[in-house]
Amino acid sequence: AVIAFAANGTQNPDAFVVINIGKDKKVNVHVKGTGAKTFRAFRTSDSGKELYANAGEFAVKNGALLYDCPGGTVTTFFAN
Repeated sequence: AVIAFAANGTQNPDAFVVINIGKDKKVNVHVKGTGAKTFRAFRTSDSGKELYANAGEFAVKNGALLYDCPGGTVTTFFAN
């Protein structure tokens, strides 16, 4: 599942959340409505190994962001 939030004129950054309750998978997220070229990600896992851990910075290329999404995780991406 993916949930997205637009800054919409506020001081908050554009953001989206990727929820993977299944197995590890490669996710190609199409990003629209933002001028952001990169997003910083933070991940929490159901195993307890990660709790809002830095998952890195991801570039938007050709309108999409590629993410190797571990199973049982929730990852939040914030526009830089």
